[in-house]
Amino acid sequence: AWTAQAAQVLGTRADANSLATAAALTVIGSGLKADPSRSELAALDLAARASELAPQNSAIGWLRLQLCALAPACDMRDIATVMRWVDPDNAAAWLPTLAVAERDKDTTEVDRVLADMAREPHFHFYWNRIVVFMFDALDAARNELSGGYAGSDSARYAAVIGIAGSEVIPPFAPLVDACRESAAYPERRDLCLR
Repeated sequence: AWTAQAAQVLGTRADANSLATAAALTVIGSGLKADPSRSELAALDLAARASELAPQNSAIGWLRLQLCALAPACDMRDIATVMRWVDPDNAAAWLPTLAVAERDKDTTEVDRVLADMAREPHFHFYWNRIVVFMFDALDAARNELSGGYAGSDSARYAAVIGIAGSEVIPPFAPLVDACRESAAYPERRDLCLR
């Protein structure tokens, strides 16, 4: 109940951090609702609005990409492309694309994506930045939230860590699977090592 209320309160605000936090809270709360796909669409809409307000914010872009990757009906290709424009040096931005290629058993695309990932200088999930903006958004709305849940700094931090833990870190199975196949595709071994 608190999660739904916090998402509703933050979703009415006009700043990107509040909207992105509302999106994350909406996805967390969707497991309790009768129609999770409706909640996913609402979360994706909030994340899109946040991205429009802060188009160069890589942390918000990353959160939007991860929320899309969690939603079965979301086509993440455009969102992933935008993320790679916002932070072109981040190999992690290729993970959802790799997941699709691995799922489709498209070995040519898997190799291409691994090559693109291997060229990038860092692998970043924006964990700290996301935790900070979510904490700040909840802190700014604390007087509008009832029930006292997440009423203290430590409670807000614990709530945000739980939310971020479920939505910020992507699954690594596609990367692991692609690299396990390097015995069958020897050219992948070097790409996976890089």
